Order: sequence, then C-alpha cells, then structure tokens
Amino acid sequence: MATQKPETLWDETQAAAVLKLEPKTLNQWRARKKADQPPYVKVGRLVRYRPSAVAAWITERERSSSPAEKSISGDVLGK
Repeated sequence: MATQKPETLWDETQAAAVLKLEPKTLNQWRARKKADQPPYVKVGRLVRYRPSAVAAWITERERSSSPAEKSISGDVLGK
C-alpha cells in the first residue's frame, strides 16, 4: 500500500506572497478573528497554511461579471 506524502505547509510569509498581501495582514486577520480569512493550521505556536486550502479560499471568492457584462461578453464570444 502506497502512502501519500503530506502536503507541504506554507508559513505566513509564503502564504502572504501568494495572496499578494503583507504577512502582517494575515497576522491582523487572525488576531481579529476575521471570519473571512484563509484557513490556517496551528502547529504548536507556529501558524501554517495548506496550499490547497489557500487555493480553495481564493476560488470561493471568485466573482463573475455583472449580468450586463455577461451579455456583452457573451455576444462577443458568440454565446
């Protein structure tokens, strides 16, 4: 039976770089217990982020164009 290698965890600096944020922003969000923040893992005193969880968090925040923009782009794309 093959064992799956655990996902490498990002530290705060790595996660912030991917999100184009300052690490202190993530720290402030956690301190304020902001509801809408990337999920993180506590490993002792350390804070770590799963790359897959950060990617899912980004995906959940995707917004589509307004209906008017959709119809215009749909016309251009032939949809």
